[in-house]
Amino acid sequence: MRIQRFVMGLLFVAAACGPSAGNEAPLPNTRRDVLTHDDILSAPQVSSLYSAIQALRPFYLSAPMGVQPGAARKSIAIYLNGALQSGTESLQGIAADNVEEVRYLEPIKAQSEYGPIASGGALVIKLRKSSADP
Repeated sequence: MRIQRFVMGLLFVAAACGPSAGNEAPLPNTRRDVLTHDDILSAPQVSSLYSAIQALRPFYLSAPMGVQPGAARKSIAIYLNGALQSGTESLQGIAADNVEEVRYLEPIKAQSEYGPIASGGALVIKLRKSSADP
């Protein structure tokens, strides 16, 4: 009888500690190199991708780590759906809620993928597909 109560108690505790019925909020993205659509929407009062990045990952827009103060700053390359953009000012023309993902590439990785134009790092932006897209 005691063993039966003990086993029932263990089962009760195990059930209480198990996964819930899916009512919990999704976990925030903890990767520093990626901003997801949900991350961007969580930023308070942002309309452009530029303001979302400033609020959530400002280091994306600053000088890469290891750059000496006073040294010439290499600009970050911006790729929107695979196409090279004119610079960080182009981020102000992108509606934050239209972005699926922003991936930050540090200078070494960016340069190996995109060449010398990305020697200051890169932001690779994927826009959400509209319902009109096939």
